[in-house]
Amino acid sequence: MVNPSVSCLHDQVSRLVLEDLDLQGSFESLTALTQLRVLNLKQNRLSSPIPNLSNFTALKLLFLSHNDFSGEFSPSMPTLFQLYCLNLLYNNFSGEVPISVNSLTHLLTLQLEENQFFDSISDQNLPNLQDFNVSGNRFSGFSADIVLGYQQNNNWICVLVYSYSK
Repeated sequence: MVNPSVSCLHDQVSRLVLEDLDLQGSFESLTALTQLRVLNLKQNRLSSPIPNLSNFTALKLLFLSHNDFSGEFSPSMPTLFQLYCLNLLYNNFSGEVPISVNSLTHLLTLQLEENQFFDSISDQNLPNLQDFNVSGNRFSGFSADIVLGYQQNNNWICVLVYSYSK
C-alpha cells in the first residue's frame, strides 16, 4: 500500500496520490484541481465513465489502473496536451481508441491492457512513445507490419506488447 500524499506548488494542489485506499464512486470533484500535474488513483474501486478532464491542463501523469471504470475513451483525454504517462490498464473501458490520441505528442507511456477496447489501433502516431501495451483487448487489424511501423517512427520504443482478444 502506498501512503496517500498531496503536494502543493504555489498554494495549489499539484500532486495527488490516493492509491489502494478502497475509494468508490467517481472522482469528478477532483477536476476542480486545475494545477494538478500528477493524479494517481490506482487500485481502488472507482467506477463509472471518466469525468471531463479538460480542466487538467497541467497534468503530466495519470494513473487510473486497477479500478472499475467503464465506457468509451474519454473525449476530453486528448485535451491533456502535456501528458507523459496514461495508465488505464485493468478496467472495463470499451469502444475505439480515437485518432485524437495523436494530439498527446508528449506521451511516453500508453498502457491500455486488459480492457475491452476494440477496432484498430493502427492509426496512432505517437512519436515519443516508449512504453506501449494494448494486450488483452479486442483489437483487430494489428499485425507485424504495424509493430515495425511503430519502431520505424520511434527509435526509442522499448516495449510493445500485444495479444489477441479474450
